[in-house]
Amino acid sequence: MVDMFQGNVITSYLFWILVVTGLLLLALVVIIYLSKIKTRREIIKSKELELERKKLEFMGKRMLLQELKESSKAPSDTEREQLDAIQMDNTILTKKIMHMMEEMDKRGKRLELGADTAKMVMTMREIKEKERQLFGRDID
Repeated sequence: MVDMFQGNVITSYLFWILVVTGLLLLALVVIIYLSKIKTRREIIKSKELELERKKLEFMGKRMLLQELKESSKAPSDTEREQLDAIQMDNTILTKKIMHMMEEMDKRGKRLELGADTAKMVMTMREIKEKERQLFGRDID
């Protein structure tokens, strides 16, 4: 009778140890996920600030160019075509850069999510293995 009672107490303690361990693992996963979200937000904010800075630089150069245009003689057709070609190149390059930045961001996010999923799958397998060892059968 005493041995049976001690076995139930040990099982009960093991159950609570597993529950607390599971909750700690869950809390750890949540903390890691929240820190990654914060990091992503900081990266996005820095990219936005950098973009705003570049916009301000561009606007300053545009204003300077506008003042030069107004104060000087009109450019020839050849000069105008060269400027237009350069502007078109700049536009194309800017679009390519924006596309690459967006693709890098999405690929990075996909990589993080894949790594998190793999970690969770591994943790779930370990938990099921421990349950099988502890209880002698699979628990769903």
